[in-house]
Amino acid sequence: MSAGADRLTGSVSASTTVALSLRSTVASRVAWVFAATLRVMNQAPAWGFVRVQRFWLHVERAEADQEP
Repeated sequence: MSAGADRLTGSVSASTTVALSLRSTVASRVAWVFAATLRVMNQAPAWGFVRVQRFWLHVERAEADQEP
């Protein structure tokens, strides 16, 4: 009877280990996506600022070209 109980306990602990491993993998992927999103959000204002600077530089050059 104890052999059957050991087998049952072994299968339960194996499935628990697999579940914990899967949960850890999912958690690490969620954390990676969250960190990547934060990095992009932190850099997005800088990208927008560079775009605005380039736009105004383009406008200033166009105005300078039109002056006689």
